[in-house]
Amino acid sequence: MAVALRRLKDLRLITDTGYQSMSIQFSTQGWRTREPEPLLPEQPRRFESLVYRALAEDLISLSRAAEFLQCAVADLDPGLTHLPH
Repeated sequence: MAVALRRLKDLRLITDTGYQSMSIQFSTQGWRTREPEPLLPEQPRRFESLVYRALAEDLISLSRAAEFLQCAVADLDPGLTHLPH
C-alpha cells in the first residue's frame, strides 16, 4: 500500500499533506511492515490461455491440450467419459 500511496503522490493525485497524513496513518496501523490484507501471489495463466486458444482454433487436439496442461481430458471436456479407442 505504501508503494501505491507514493505513486499517487508522484502523479500529483494527492497533495503532500495528504501523503503525509496517510503515511502517518499507515505507520500507526502497522501497515508499513505488514499489509492489512495480504495478497496471494499471482499465478501465471498465459500458457494455459494459449493452450485453450490453440484448442479452440483446432490447432491441437483435446488430448494434446490435456498433455500440455497436465490434466485429464475429462477435466477439459466434462462431457467426455472416455476417449475413443
